Amino acid sequence: MTNVRTPQTASVLVPSRYVYKCEALLPDLFLAYSSMTGALLEFQQRDWSVVSAMLDGDSSFLGATDPHISSLRERLRRNGLLVASGTDELEQVRALRAAEKRAKARWLSLTIAPTMQCNFRCTYCFEEHRQEFMTLETAQLLVDFIKSSLDLNPECPGVAITWFGGEPLMAPKIIEYVQARVNQECEVRQISSQHELITNAYLLDNRMIDRLMSLGEWGTIQVTIDGTPVVHDGRRMLISGRSTYARVVANASNALARGMKVVVRMNIDASNSSTENLRAALAEFAQSGAANLIPTVYLGTIIDSTPECSHMSDSRLSQQWAADVRMRFGRELLRLGFSSGLSLPKPRCVLCTADSPTGFVIAPSGLIFKCWNEVHLDASNAVGSLTGQVDLETATENGRAWSAYDPTQKAGCKECWTMPSCMGGCPWEARRVRDRGECQTLKFYPKELLQAVHAERAIEHASSSLHNESSE
Repeated sequence: MTNVRTPQTASVLVPSRYVYKCEALLPDLFLAYSSMTGALLEFQQRDWSVVSAMLDGDSSFLGATDPHISSLRERLRRNGLLVASGTDELEQVRALRAAEKRAKARWLSLTIAPTMQCNFRCTYCFEEHRQEFMTLETAQLLVDFIKSSLDLNPECPGVAITWFGGEPLMAPKIIEYVQARVNQECEVRQISSQHELITNAYLLDNRMIDRLMSLGEWGTIQVTIDGTPVVHDGRRMLISGRSTYARVVANASNALARGMKVVVRMNIDASNSSTENLRAALAEFAQSGAANLIPTVYLGTIIDSTPECSHMSDSRLSQQWAADVRMRFGRELLRLGFSSGLSLPKPRCVLCTADSPTGFVIAPSGLIFKCWNEVHLDASNAVGSLTGQVDLETATENGRAWSAYDPTQKAGCKECWTMPSCMGGCPWEARRVRDRGECQTLKFYPKELLQAVHAERAIEHASSSLHNESSE
């Protein structure tokens, strides 16, 4: 005799705590989103009353046996918007975080600063720029550290390096020395070698590009350009005080044209975040012959996280203000015919190098830290050293403090419906500055963000379909 399964009832399925629903910008369409799974579902008006009722916990629909309602219910369940009754979703987030931390531990993720010196004196920099360069001896110790780390982790799929500073291009020989040897070691072991660069781009001329390209394909090359020439040159100047805008823009545009994956970070605060300033900044790229940079721009916020930049506290944007600027900036990009750059955050459980068990920041001196906000600090903040100049007990205690970081224990975060997709924000800010890191745009403007992303996806889909039809 065949067993027949009974349909799921209201006692079995309940709405997830990590769901948001709203109408779409496009007519007769509605949206439901899960920050736990990242699913953004579209529903037509004829189904929305049923779907909305189920997401509100209406038992008459959650337990209905009608085939169409059952199909809608199953779609919601499959995408994580409905969960089994009694599910501890916060515990699920913790389990996912633990699993991802184990997975991340397979990769060796390094941020390397070959120098603390910089040719710029940005008004908001969080670092103290010492005349400190990594020696070849320390560079070799770093290569040895990478090799021994790989020996201890035979399942490691690859090494990911972010070159940082100071200004890393002031020490190109160290970059070449280390990266070439890492590439070779990864090739021998048949694992991946990934590398990216954060630079002010002042030294990123054709000769430097050739040197970098000789080290293989690069991931993103992040360049900071803070708006119009007047704004940028007023805060990102050379040590001598001379302007940098023209050369930085030209170098970044040329690097992008030569095939490097340049992204432009525009740091914002109260002084340069108006719609007029953002619009003028984008227009200036076109006028400078660097319109190719426009679709690569994203916004970063200036924070006052260290004594060196504590004077920026008065101009720092509130979290909601920053979210508002990002929404306005996305609309401005759309107005110019580009992608808005707005996206739904993907659920993530490990945030950065500092949050990864095998993520480390290497200072020029050989000190090892967990976060690049610490790269200019002394040995009392380190978790290790290539040259043995740290107190083992202190380093161990520092490492334990980072390992113990758990955003799911923070009151403001564990009650928030967006938590699985941001995991409490920047761990450095959460541990050192305030109870949690920077809250994301999704928290402050969920309806507007979901609508914008959905509309842009719909336009891209329609355009792709039209193109395919015209090609047939």
